[in-house]
Amino acid sequence: MIRKMRLKFFASRDDRAAKLSIKCLVIVVLFLLGLGGLVYPVYSRVQGLENTIAGISSKIAEQDVYLPFYAKLQSIQSNVPVLDLPLSKKVPLERHKAFGIVEEVERIAHQSDMETLDISVDQDALRAGQGTTVLTGVFSGKAGAFHDFYVAVNALPYVKETSKLELRAVPGGVEVFLKLAVLIHK
Repeated sequence: MIRKMRLKFFASRDDRAAKLSIKCLVIVVLFLLGLGGLVYPVYSRVQGLENTIAGISSKIAEQDVYLPFYAKLQSIQSNVPVLDLPLSKKVPLERHKAFGIVEEVERIAHQSDMETLDISVDQDALRAGQGTTVLTGVFSGKAGAFHDFYVAVNALPYVKETSKLELRAVPGGVEVFLKLAVLIHK
């Protein structure tokens, strides 16, 4: 009987040790799972940031290849003359003088060595009593003469804005389609 008791005592001791080792093993596994659950999101975010940084670095390296071309374009651009338009106070034109615009713009075109191909004023806007009318014109001449013409036309005190401007290369120069908004007294 003593022998049986000893066996039970040892058996229960082995049983307790096995249970304890299983509990320790479960605790260690749960600890590692918890640690992995905390570390994995941070690790995946770091990996994403590293991939983003690598992509940006490759784009920067690609742009470094184009840097000499960009510098050359900037130097060319700095040599291009700026189209400065004089700022003048805008004053509406008297309605009875509205058709005089055509002669005025033709005179400016002639002084700038531009040829007037077609020019007209929107008569419906004049009859309706609106505050603006539209002058449309087609002109041709040398490309250099266009700059002087455009600046002079926009310097007129009753020209509100250029609403449309098209340049087309033609033999011997350029052809210009110009649409101006002109202020008129109501």
